[in-house]
Amino acid sequence: MTNRSRDANFRRVDVDQYTGDDGGFAAADAAELDDAVSLAMSDAELADLLASNEATAALAALLAKAPVNARSQAVKDQALGQVLRVLMHVRGANGIESCIAALPEPLLDPLMKYIYRGFEVIQDNHAHLLTWHEKAVAKGQIGCVVRALTDRKRV
Repeated sequence: MTNRSRDANFRRVDVDQYTGDDGGFAAADAAELDDAVSLAMSDAELADLLASNEATAALAALLAKAPVNARSQAVKDQALGQVLRVLMHVRGANGIESCIAALPEPLLDPLMKYIYRGFEVIQDNHAHLLTWHEKAVAKGQIGCVVRALTDRKRV
């Protein structure tokens, strides 16, 4: 080794001031992120929308504000419960097809994530989720399935 490589004074920028012991992500920042991530609507608002047969609007609102960046599993579970409530509310293949047809293309990816998560959580009535899956794949093609399965951000 040369004398130059042993010298520690070559470092002119103190990198440690930018990345502390926590890797640059402070605990206060994490708390702020969890506070910023909230549910798209309350359970009462969801019940009102479902009672007035506006399941498509409710589903679009829930999917548009899916808590993928939330660190709290409780927030994600509550959002899953709301989305599954809407999915189970829509009955019949025609109702599901019209609901999916009204959804914009970018919302199909979070819909597929919720469908797959529903397969994990729900013990019965998989046939209803399979109908949702079939209609979503018909509109979004195989791409929405691949994006839902490979995305690291979970719902």
